[in-house]
Amino acid sequence: MRYVKVLISIALISLLGFGVYQELFKSDFTKIKTVVISGAEPLTVERIKKLHHIPERISFWKVGVEEVADRVRTDDWVEDVTVKKIFPDKVEIQVTERTPQAVVSKDGRQFDYVDKANFIFGPVPLKKLENHVVFSGKNIATDKKLRQDTLDLLNQFPEDGVLSRKDISELQFHSEKGFQAVLAETGIVVDLGKENIPLHIDRARKVVQYLEQHQINASHVDADYAKKVLVKVRKDR
Repeated sequence: MRYVKVLISIALISLLGFGVYQELFKSDFTKIKTVVISGAEPLTVERIKKLHHIPERISFWKVGVEEVADRVRTDDWVEDVTVKKIFPDKVEIQVTERTPQAVVSKDGRQFDYVDKANFIFGPVPLKKLENHVVFSGKNIATDKKLRQDTLDLLNQFPEDGVLSRKDISELQFHSEKGFQAVLAETGIVVDLGKENIPLHIDRARKVVQYLEQHQINASHVDADYAKKVLVKVRKDR
């Protein structure tokens, strides 16, 4: 008899719990009222609002966080995303945006960002083009290995000082000459070649520093030699 009473009690509690669950499922108390997007720039936020597809007043219980995250990840600017439901009526979307490392020139007219993982996304507004080093050359947009080599080269330049990353406006690759760096302020083209590039960068830095100190108006610095650096001076110096 006692066993039967226990079973009846369990059944009643289960029915009561199910009833409460049904009421919560239908109640306005558990309808989504707020979707918060953080960690992204305004333009990305606007795109995510269109991507997350969380209907207004949808039940808290019907929101699938993984499905929402997968939709948000389709935006090229989104590197990572975490979606959380906060009972009873809120969803938080925490975004990590990609950070541009440089710009890739496809045809001299169209430009896209490239991040540290060698992922291309964009496009780049022309007004922001001067804020980044441009990678140019045949196949740079389609050849992933060449693009990675160019990213690695960019990281070999110092952060500050002469011939630093801040000084470079463009990194070019030519199948015969190899890599060239174009300096933003002076327009000097620096030949770095294909091999022993750290050594060539170091030599070129010393030469560029000398040119600046002595106000020599050069157009070309060729550091792609075993034991010397050639300098071409502009005629209008």
